[in-house]
Amino acid sequence: LILLMVPPLLLAVSVVREKETGAIYNLRCSTLTRAEFMVGKLLPSVAVSAANAVLLWAVVVFYFGVPFKGSPWLLALGSALYLLGTSALGLLVSLLVRSQQAAIIIATITASIVAIQLSGLFAPVESMTGVNQWLARVLPASHYREIVIGSFLKRSGFEVLWADFASIAGFAAVVLLLCHALLRKRTAS
Repeated sequence: LILLMVPPLLLAVSVVREKETGAIYNLRCSTLTRAEFMVGKLLPSVAVSAANAVLLWAVVVFYFGVPFKGSPWLLALGSALYLLGTSALGLLVSLLVRSQQAAIIIATITASIVAIQLSGLFAPVESMTGVNQWLARVLPASHYREIVIGSFLKRSGFEVLWADFASIAGFAAVVLLLCHALLRKRTAS
């Protein structure tokens, strides 16, 4: 839940704040490309969220005593892909709205619905019907949940979790391409 709510919220608020203050116009006057701008915005959000992921792992292992049986590299790769996808979701929200309040509301509601209702946390994805099951399979939360469970409890390897990795990577790629298309470098005259 934390790893789904923090990255999009951080990114959405930061970019929308630049829109509100007019600092985004510096982008339009600079030599930065859209991709460079996106990387510059994504990296800090992913870095802060990665620190959160390590802290959460430490709390689970050392405070709650949950044994970690899997590969730390596999969990790190899954977490990095997941954080990239959720941060990209925040960037997408920021490109679609004009105020910080709207960005906070949309990012929080979207993230909490996805994290609580569509991740398989309370009800298995297989028991969902129609659009809910389709959304649960498209959005990265249910796949990341499988990676975490596979890493912590089942000692699953990449050969078992490859489809979940592919789904998260595909989601991140599609959202990043959509962000790239929506980010306007120059105003239309």
